[in-house]
Amino acid sequence: MNREEILEKVKKTIIFEGLKLEDLGYTLADVTDDVKLFGENSLDLSSVDVLEILMLIKKEFGIEIDKIDREEVEKHFTSPKDITDYIMAHLPKKK
Repeated sequence: MNREEILEKVKKTIIFEGLKLEDLGYTLADVTDDVKLFGENSLDLSSVDVLEILMLIKKEFGIEIDKIDREEVEKHFTSPKDITDYIMAHLPKKK
C-alpha cells in the first residue's frame, strides 16, 4: 500500500466506519486529512475512541501498539494524516 491508500483507509475504515461517526452526525467528507480528532474545533473524540483506533490499526495493518502515553497520542494520533505517518513508520517490513 502506498501513503495515499493508507490515508484513505485511515479516514474511511478506521475513523469514519470504525468509530461509527455517521451515528454522531458526521459524513465521510468531514473526515479530512488534517481534521483534528480531539479538542476544540475537532471531531471531539474521546480516550475510548483512541483505544478503538489503536485496535483497528492492529487489525487493519498488523501493527502492535502495546504501550502508548498521552504525549504519544498528542504527537501521533491528532489527525488522519498523523495516524498515517505513524502507520508508515511502523508497517511490518516485507521479507
